[in-house]
Order: sequence, then C-alpha cells, then structure tokens
Amino acid sequence: MKKILLVMPKFFDYEMRFAESLSKMGDVVSVVYDENKFFLPRIHIRVFLLIIRFILSCVDCYWLWKKYYRLASVFSLRYASSSGFEKYILEHIPVKQVDLVVVVKGFGFSSGLVQEIKEKCKPERMVLYQWDIIDRFPQVIEIYSLFDRVFTFERNDLEKWRGSLYLPTPVDMTRIISISKELINKESPKIDFCYVGSFTFYRFFKLKALKRNLKKSHCKFTFILVTKSKLLSRIFPDVSNEVITETERVKLYLNSKYVVELGHPGQTGLTQRCLESFVCQRPVYYVGDYNKLSLDAHFSKFIFGRGQVAFSMEINDGSISEVFKGENNRFLDCYSYDYWADRVTNS
Repeated sequence: MKKILLVMPKFFDYEMRFAESLSKMGDVVSVVYDENKFFLPRIHIRVFLLIIRFILSCVDCYWLWKKYYRLASVFSLRYASSSGFEKYILEHIPVKQVDLVVVVKGFGFSSGLVQEIKEKCKPERMVLYQWDIIDRFPQVIEIYSLFDRVFTFERNDLEKWRGSLYLPTPVDMTRIISISKELINKESPKIDFCYVGSFTFYRFFKLKALKRNLKKSHCKFTFILVTKSKLLSRIFPDVSNEVITETERVKLYLNSKYVVELGHPGQTGLTQRCLESFVCQRPVYYVGDYNKLSLDAHFSKFIFGRGQVAFSMEINDGSISEVFKGENNRFLDCYSYDYWADRVTNS
C-alpha cells in the first residue's frame, strides 16, 4: 500500500472527502490547517480590503479585480510569515517517509517549505492540486516547478503553466440525484428564474442588477443569499440567515424554468450549482462573461448568456434528461471523488 501525505486547508468537509477517496489508493495521513488562523490579516487591513471589494462589486472590470487579488494575497502572505504557518505544517507531519505528497491549493507554501517537506518525507512524487485561479493567488505559480505534477480546476490556467493538467473539483451528486428523482414529477415551474448561494457583496449587486432587468421583462424570480449574520439578513433584501437544505434547494430548482449562475471574476468552469441544475433537468442562465466559459460539449447547449434566453423555451422536452441517462451518464464520473483520487495518485 502506498503511503500518502495530504496537506490542505479546511473547507467545509472537503478535507475529509479528499482523505477518504485517497485512502482507497493507500494509507493516508492528513495535515489540515485553518486559513483564517494563518492568512487573515489584522482587522484594519481586513476593513480596508472589504471597502475595496465592496466598491469593485459595483464595477464590472476584471482588470481591477486582478489588482485587488494580488494586493489581498500580498497582505495574507505578510501575515502568514509572522503567524508560524510553515512551522505548523512541518511540526504536524507525523511520518518520516511517504510515497506520495499531495498538496491542495498551495497558497502560502514557499519554495523553502516545499523543499523541507521533500527532505523530511522523501516522497517518490509530489503533486499539487491548484484549488483556485492563479489570478487570485499569483504567487503560488512560483512553486509549480518543485512538483512532479500540477493539476488545476481552471482550464484557463493551463496556458499559464505548460505541463499542468485539468482536473475538476469533485462533487458528490448522490443526494441531489436521489432527491431530484423523488421530486421531479411532483414539482413544475412556477417562476422563471431562481438563485440560492452564500452571501457576498459581489453576488448581491449582480443579483440586484439582474432583478431590474427581469422586472422589465415581467419575469418571476426567487433569489436567496444565505448568511450567518442576522444583521445582514435584516438590512438587505433576498438575504436570509436560515439554512437552505438540499431538498429545499432541489425544490427551488424544479419550481423554476432557469437556474441563475453568477460567474466569479476570472473563473470560467462549471460550478456545483450548474451540475445540480442539470441533474434537476433545468438549464442555467449565466450572468457573467458567457463567451469566456470553458464548457464540455455535453453542457454547452444547456447554458445561456444574456440575450440568449428564450422565455417560452419548453424545458421538459427531454433534451437535458437524455444527457443523464444510460451511457451518457458516465461523463459525471469525472466529477467524482474516486476519479479525482485516481488522477492525483496515478497520473
């Protein structure tokens, strides 16, 4: 059995799911860290960055977002250098020798830290899974050459480092598929558009602008931005501090003709929301730079940009459902955790 060291930040339950999938390939030891502890700048810097982010949320200019990302990452790295991040990583590696080291994200890893991990663990191979766009954390590309293989979830980043490979972030669709099968014949579209996601000012202002356009077209819609803050939920419309369950999310999709997706600056791939929409046999209305989307052939005809939506479109014509039947369903395998683990360990 291979001995595998997994080093990555906490993010929902991804660290457990990644470790679980890798455990089918060998014995796994995980070093997991909290990014807020090591990369969160002091309060006055965070307030300063929040103000900039708030202003940029009102402006649709990716060049400015790139400048913001670089500035924010510089502040984060300055804090990491004094917070003991590298010392924490090295002290929490409980093994002396492994066959494979898998680093997820890699932001904050200096060339010195990578070399120390190599010297301590003596791995046969080191793999980096770049779990964010390079534009957001541009410094991470400086350590690419130290890894035997680099994967990225963003296709556009492939051209920034020759030899890197595309590997989408895994998504567990089991529950969504099960719920949608149970409800799909019980629910029918009552509104035109829906959206549910975590609150950010970027999303809030994007949805606010979309609402103005939809009202002019006399469309019905339901938008929900979820936050833990009771204050934000009282101040802003469409903001809720109530947890939205998977069943409630599926019901909302099935009650809508289209599911809205908000493209984040610089990201061009499919999101979990898009995949869930397709499983529920609902097309996606993409708010962002539609022409820069990087789509698989299976999906391209089910995502629409501004000016492409035909509000009279008959969504229950079976065209979407056919993608998820029989042999065609195999394309979802590339979004499974087992596929991710196999590529990372064997490529």
